[in-house]
Amino acid sequence: MERKCALQLPGGRDGNGSISNVVFAKTGALYGTTSAGGASCDCGVIFKLTPGSKGTWREYVTYRFKGAPDGGFAYNGMVGDSAGNFYGTTVHGGTTDDGIIYKFTP
Repeated sequence: MERKCALQLPGGRDGNGSISNVVFAKTGALYGTTSAGGASCDCGVIFKLTPGSKGTWREYVTYRFKGAPDGGFAYNGMVGDSAGNFYGTTVHGGTTDDGIIYKFTP
């Protein structure tokens, strides 16, 4: 079996530390999270990958976590529902900074 790197995340404001799964949207795009990078708090991002030519992928940052109370450090990725929404959790965020459950609609 052959394994190939589809895309290397650039880090910094585009996010780094992607330690979770990616999920397919109905459009064929992939969505995922990083646990670091993004905004000035280094709290992670939600990113979108769209297929390009010859098996390549292009990355777009769709959301930068801002830290409490917004949320930050999404270690576990997201799951989708039948309506096309994605749900995930963060380690930090909320009014007590104990984490949040979020809904993301592409």
